[in-house]
Amino acid sequence: MAPVNIFGLKPTLIILVLIPFISASCLYPNIDREVSSQLIIDDVQTISSCWDLLNCTFEEIRDWQPVTRLHFLQYMQATHFQRLGSSDQFRDMEGITEFTMRKGIAGARTWVSHVEAAAIEAVERAAATVLEYSHDTGSNPGVVKWVAFFREQCRGGLGDRREHDQAWSAASLVAIEHGINRAKSANASDPAARELFWVHGLRVHRELMQNRSIIVFFVRAALIFTNKSLAVTIERALEFFTRVNTPVPMKLWSEVVWQVGGILFGYHVEGNSSDWELLRLIAAQFWQEYQKAAKD
Repeated sequence: MAPVNIFGLKPTLIILVLIPFISASCLYPNIDREVSSQLIIDDVQTISSCWDLLNCTFEEIRDWQPVTRLHFLQYMQATHFQRLGSSDQFRDMEGITEFTMRKGIAGARTWVSHVEAAAIEAVERAAATVLEYSHDTGSNPGVVKWVAFFREQCRGGLGDRREHDQAWSAASLVAIEHGINRAKSANASDPAARELFWVHGLRVHRELMQNRSIIVFFVRAALIFTNKSLAVTIERALEFFTRVNTPVPMKLWSEVVWQVGGILFGYHVEGNSSDWELLRLIAAQFWQEYQKAAKD
């Protein structure tokens, strides 16, 4: 099957492709739906004093194994972030790290590890700034956005879901872009097409967060008189997939994007089901998993 060049597409166009796919009937093979186990602080040996000082560098985080990045995220939320009213605000990022662990794509110094490291560093340094530990941004532009998020969160100014999601996703997008640029400047090995497609899927997810209320408005306008139940289903699916206080939605989202990327770039065994049949199976399985996860 000839490769499909999707990387020139604007995120909004990708959204238009994925939204109907996800909401009409979507799902992916037996993904782990369990919420990632919470870190037991007493049982964890911090890698260095930077965990307590919140001054781990980009290079240090990049060179860790994914499981260490996961523990660091959990450690920060269980300790420092409680003072910022954000003890559960980065479970979404835990879902990303758990996914990369499962797929084995974010080992030390890999292309994906640069993206993960930039995202984690931005959150870490922003928290250090707000908590007055340090004002070093590490030249990560995502830090400024996350500082604004943390300060609004502390003031209780992000109680509205729309405002919260817009601030959260805007900061995340900047950090992801920084990670991609760091990978380029470091001459990291080029990612596989499937990996790059998955990272584009992260961008699309953040765009969904930023524009969820607009999408819901148009969905309601288009379907309210013709298929109200479908409109409600799409709205609930969007609400579920843009939650950040649980890792489950991001793990499900990542699995779907990964499988679609596998089909687009021919990562399935020759002689197996056709591409369209695989898409249908992914859609059916994903929908079942979404329904189970949404009930939990």
